[in-house]
Amino acid sequence: MSQANEPLHVDQQSEELNEREGLAGIILIVSRNTFDDSEHWSKNFAELVNRLHLYEESNPRGFEELVDKLLAIVKREGEAGLLRAAADVLCEESCETAVALAADIAASTGHFGDKETALLNTILEAVQISDEMVAKILQITAIKYRIP
Repeated sequence: MSQANEPLHVDQQSEELNEREGLAGIILIVSRNTFDDSEHWSKNFAELVNRLHLYEESNPRGFEELVDKLLAIVKREGEAGLLRAAADVLCEESCETAVALAADIAASTGHFGDKETALLNTILEAVQISDEMVAKILQITAIKYRIP
């Protein structure tokens, strides 16, 4: 990401996402579609967003404002609208990060079936990274979740 160490400032007035919000949006979409209940997807989403510092830590409502902004887009335009908005603002490096995180989240349940494959393919169509990078990401994800 271009601003790796700068926390996200969520602009509630802006309809557009910035790059960090876009990455968080993809994490939200994958979390919502990977985990069956809202407690699990929201916990997974919160853990990743916190670990990646994707919101302004100095703002006590930073995380809540981020979630509110992303869910408002989902409510208004659906997850497809959030994915489009996210893909539009991600640089090439962030697109790769988004796909790696999406594959990791989807595989973290121990099952990577048709639903997870379709979701990952939808994200890949939106962010368009190289086939070589996709192969690397999938290889590492498969190794990470391989259980002897």
